[in-house]
Amino acid sequence: SGVLGTFTGTLEIVTGTPIVNSATNLVDFIAGLKDADGTGVWSKKVNLGTGQLAAIAGQPGKDYFVVCGAATNTAANLGVVGGTAGGGMDVVVAAVKASDGTILWSKLFGGAMDQACAAAALDDEGNAIFAGTYAGTLDLGLGALTPAPAGAQDAILWVAKFNGATGATMSAKSFGSASRVIPSALSTDAQGNVLVTGNFTTTSVAFG
Repeated sequence: SGVLGTFTGTLEIVTGTPIVNSATNLVDFIAGLKDADGTGVWSKKVNLGTGQLAAIAGQPGKDYFVVCGAATNTAANLGVVGGTAGGGMDVVVAAVKASDGTILWSKLFGGAMDQACAAAALDDEGNAIFAGTYAGTLDLGLGALTPAPAGAQDAILWVAKFNGATGATMSAKSFGSASRVIPSALSTDAQGNVLVTGNFTTTSVAFG
């Protein structure tokens, strides 16, 4: 199983192999634990600038879990190579091998203004589902999402599905047109339907 969080100073999840954050600001960590007793197997420091990992999800029988959040740097130590960095915060998503911490795939999606991921799930087939917010522009690999709010306080909902094995984007859609539409949790059912909950500040949101 996997766990994530933030830390300063020294953190020892694996006995005798601490990870160190010598800066004064919090940085993220991800770690693998034995299911039987919670013993640490591996741990990794993840520096996302002033961004942060926000969600982690796994599925019984799968030797990987997925994480997501926001980065204000290249997210290179989460395995991201290239990507589309923009202004402010950018969406970062990744799949991590549970047994040894190998980054199986990772993606960075950015544009004008801020974009972030807030919730994650793995469906029964092992595909990764993510939900988050964006303002300005956001392309998750299938073309720019619309509408594209441009207000400084805008943050509307996006939901996307990625191939769990390769990280290829399978589908992506946005909901809302202005103000704030914020996801708080995400899940899937046995039929593969995606369930999202959250809150909004606009007068109404159309979900189709």
